[in-house]
Amino acid sequence: LEQVTNILYQCALALDYAHRRGVVHRDIKPRNVLISDSMDVKIADFGVAVTLQSRSEDGDAWVGSPLYMSPEQVRRETLTGQSDLFSLGVLGYQLLTGKHPFEASNFEAIQHRILNTKTAALANFRADIPEIYQRIIDKALARNLQYRYRSGADFAGDLSLVYDFLRDTSRGVSQQEKFSRISGLP
Repeated sequence: LEQVTNILYQCALALDYAHRRGVVHRDIKPRNVLISDSMDVKIADFGVAVTLQSRSEDGDAWVGSPLYMSPEQVRRETLTGQSDLFSLGVLGYQLLTGKHPFEASNFEAIQHRILNTKTAALANFRADIPEIYQRIIDKALARNLQYRYRSGADFAGDLSLVYDFLRDTSRGVSQQEKFSRISGLP
């Protein structure tokens, strides 16, 4: 969990950097995330990226990998950095569970799942995933842009909460135990 959090955290900050400079990657997927032996993460292959100032409105929103497309990519709408954050949420779900949230046998079925299907809970795959992660992934995968992360920095900020949770659990005292201990104090 700590390694996954580290990877997603670095990706979120890298995307924040690109988005603040007006660049939308449009193809965030495992193959485009490079990890060094020292766990430094780099986002690669900006070959289909567009800048917010120069992007065309000619309906090329289907550029990218179908399994990692955001709902607005599927609907061929104007893309923003939030589209990349959705794709990062898909990658996060896959890293945490070993399963793809929208896997299907053909492009139309994938599109349907991205637009309409609620993803299975992370806890269905791993009992050790903290509840905070479910909220983070749900927010990243929000179909409505209003409820999705607005920036990579926001995404990274919430991921830093996972570090706090992992530190607390590694000390052996759960949040419930802490609450129980202090609830009886005057």
